[in-house]
Amino acid sequence: MNVKKSWKLKLSTLDKRIEGFKSGYRQNLAILGLDTEEISYLLDNYLIENKYNDFIYIRVSVNYKDSKDFFKDIALSFFSEYSGKIESLDYFLLTLENNLPNTVNFIKNALKKNNITFFDAVELLDKIVNETNKKYIFLLENFTDIDDIFNSWYQAFAKFIILQRNCMIVLTSSDILKAENILANELNLLFGNFEKIYIDNINFIDKYLYFKSCLPSDISEFAILFFVNILGNNLIYYDLISDIIKNNYKSSEEVDSLTRILEEVLYRKDGYFYQKYIKKIEFLREKFMDYYNVIKVLLSISGGYIRKSELVSLNIYDSKTLKSKLDRLNRFNYIINLGNIYKISDHLFSFWLLNIFRVNIMPLSLQMKYFFWRENLKKEINNFKDKFYRDKVEKIKDLLSYFRDDIIYINNIKYILPHIGKLKVILSDKEDLYFLIPYEKDNVFCGLKVNNTNDIDMFEFLNEANKYKQSKKIFISTGEISSSAKLLAKNYKTLAFDYNDINNLFSIYNLRTLIFEKEIIKNACVGDF
Repeated sequence: MNVKKSWKLKLSTLDKRIEGFKSGYRQNLAILGLDTEEISYLLDNYLIENKYNDFIYIRVSVNYKDSKDFFKDIALSFFSEYSGKIESLDYFLLTLENNLPNTVNFIKNALKKNNITFFDAVELLDKIVNETNKKYIFLLENFTDIDDIFNSWYQAFAKFIILQRNCMIVLTSSDILKAENILANELNLLFGNFEKIYIDNINFIDKYLYFKSCLPSDISEFAILFFVNILGNNLIYYDLISDIIKNNYKSSEEVDSLTRILEEVLYRKDGYFYQKYIKKIEFLREKFMDYYNVIKVLLSISGGYIRKSELVSLNIYDSKTLKSKLDRLNRFNYIINLGNIYKISDHLFSFWLLNIFRVNIMPLSLQMKYFFWRENLKKEINNFKDKFYRDKVEKIKDLLSYFRDDIIYINNIKYILPHIGKLKVILSDKEDLYFLIPYEKDNVFCGLKVNNTNDIDMFEFLNEANKYKQSKKIFISTGEISSSAKLLAKNYKTLAFDYNDINNLFSIYNLRTLIFEKEIIKNACVGDF
């Protein structure tokens, strides 16, 4: 079996903590991400390669269960792991009674009850651990939905976690806000607390290097980065699309072959992506009486109307109603609120909405729809190509011109990005250090280093910035910024952005481009894929 290595980018902490558990140190984990399918996929690939004989793994999901089914799933997962067989629960209860009398009798008695509680579930786990005298990994997926099955489950679970040291707990959820609240309150334990893994926090270089490792050697950097730009952070997408690229990419006809790849990925009605995204549309139909207007809002955000004030100006909803709809879409993980800016959380879904779905709902013949969306895709590819090969200084000027006194949170850090307008560029004494100054205002002074940045570069920028004492200071590096340079920037109240931050901002502002430094890529190492 060709097992994908994408788990290494996002679940390396899980692997380290399980290694620690082998040595006697238990650290419970909560894996949090926007896409439930991606979390399960990464766990599948991790467990195929990394199950330790020292442990028994019990893995259950909360989805679509009642209390009895949930209890049965725990029992069945345990028996399957313990015996190395896949059989029915009745078969295991019959054949393992002599080996595990306490566990089997407890299950039989519990199943006779009319009402199985969460206490019964954790008591079953306790019986299993005590009778087998082994260590366990209990993987509970979508744990934030337990409320739909059990009332007041927290206390029983907390007690089990604290007292049963031979069981390591791994929780997963795509409802990040609810999960954080539970972990900060009901499951905030002195003994057995949870370390959080946010799988959507992945940097640009890691994505690039992983994706490149999945692809044929003749694929161009432009093509790789085009896909990195539209795929976002979901590693299922990289794995699935890399296989399609292998069968369709031709460097001699790049734009046409990329169009064919996107057609295979996004337009084939029996394909994974089309089915996934149509289900997302159907979900909106179920949850919103006025779902057509909600889809208009999503299409508008995909098209670049990213601020609430801009969405209000479209007159789809009044301001109060719009806020309510945006909050619900945020809870359903369709969008993320970055401050005063909203983004579609799934980059490829956003691309599909704009280039496929928008055309499909037009009153056109199938032939005309096919023509239009192919033209849309070619336009997107050529647009990215034009911007990709532009001068880096021009790319940064373009980005800065999109700032509108925006308040943005990136990785829980608050940034206030002032309205800048047109900029004039002054070359410093160093050939790769530039100063960018607004034509019309003196409220901002910007520095741009087209390479890695050290503290000498930062000192030179800060000395020049002293001439503009009333200005907000922004420093941008198209490479990395050294720790000492970052400290200097912080001490002198300067916003400092490295290549990862800049590529995030390009994405936030819907600018189809990336900053790409070959030297950084050459020196980077994210592990053996």
